[in-house]
Amino acid sequence: MKIVIAPDSFKGSLDAIEVADAIAQGVKMIWDQAEIVKVPLADGGEGTVVALVTAEDAEYAQQKVAGPDGIEVTAQYGISNDGTQAVVEMAAASGMQYIDENSADPFQYNTYGTGQLIRSILDQGIKDIIIGLGGSATNDAGLGMAAALGAKFLDSRHDELDPLPVNMQDIQYVDLSGLEPRLSDVKLRIAADVRNTLTGDSGATFTFGRQKGLKTYNQMLRMELGVKHYAEKLVNATGKDERETAGAGAAGGLGFGLLSLFPSSEIVSGGKLVIQAVGFEKVVQDANLLFVGEGSMDSQTSYGKSPLVAARTAKQVNPNITVVGLAGHIGEIDRLYEEGIDAVFSVVPGLTTKEQAMTHAAHIVTATARDVTRLVKAIIERN
Repeated sequence: MKIVIAPDSFKGSLDAIEVADAIAQGVKMIWDQAEIVKVPLADGGEGTVVALVTAEDAEYAQQKVAGPDGIEVTAQYGISNDGTQAVVEMAAASGMQYIDENSADPFQYNTYGTGQLIRSILDQGIKDIIIGLGGSATNDAGLGMAAALGAKFLDSRHDELDPLPVNMQDIQYVDLSGLEPRLSDVKLRIAADVRNTLTGDSGATFTFGRQKGLKTYNQMLRMELGVKHYAEKLVNATGKDERETAGAGAAGGLGFGLLSLFPSSEIVSGGKLVIQAVGFEKVVQDANLLFVGEGSMDSQTSYGKSPLVAARTAKQVNPNITVVGLAGHIGEIDRLYEEGIDAVFSVVPGLTTKEQAMTHAAHIVTATARDVTRLVKAIIERN
């Protein structure tokens, strides 16, 4: 019996490696003779650097940059052993973990630190960059990132504006004369698990704004108008219009900013990127059981998130494999059943608070994995 354990992180409680370890512990309680292979996954958001560094035996590096609120943070990223490729999570510089959700003010947050991180990578002579979008505290459409890379934003009097969303509607001129020239030499792959465009009802602000601290419709409308205005000015300056590109709205519109400024850039499925890097097809082609999972499995999971990408890949190369999903929260999952996942189980036991579940996450994941393995083993042995 070969069992592959390939979860994403359970955001806020366990990273993908910890989830895989917890599931493996539960499996061993019932099936200690089984061959267990752990393959932590990610889909462009949290865990992408760890997954790719682990898969490719790369190295970690660190850089001090500005956080979303301007306070210095230490951002971790990965560099291949030959020093030719870097993998970055924008959240390492501009993520939600650096802000207080209760007092968040997205009008004062930007992606300047992400731009600083990119510049540091360019200084090392690296021309192949993967940047994962997800977990952002920002809704600046890459305004701060662009400023860190040399762009300037001017008002009607040609005075330079601070690169903050609060100033977006005052931008009249975009000066790209000082833009980092090395951007044209970079191959940039933008790993995202959402397909949202920059603006509109399904754009960055109206879809994800509340998660970042926009509390009222008026605040979201103000931000939306600012993003639209800034985007129009940047399109005029670059001659490149990425506003309607699928994924441009990822990470508060950072997808749009990156596509606009990097000539050789493309948005790719973060889930597929990691799946390919870890050689997942080979791992699952002779497996009997596959565990996938993430903190919440619902209708959003079908849009390129790693559990469904892993299930689809497994079923393509091994149609007889059984795929089981584990999650803290379960929403609408009918589509997941249609596309490769055979069953989904919540790891949350009975009546419990979110805080209790997150505090004891490893224990409850192990317990659920144990019970699912017991069921699968009983069915196999009776047949």
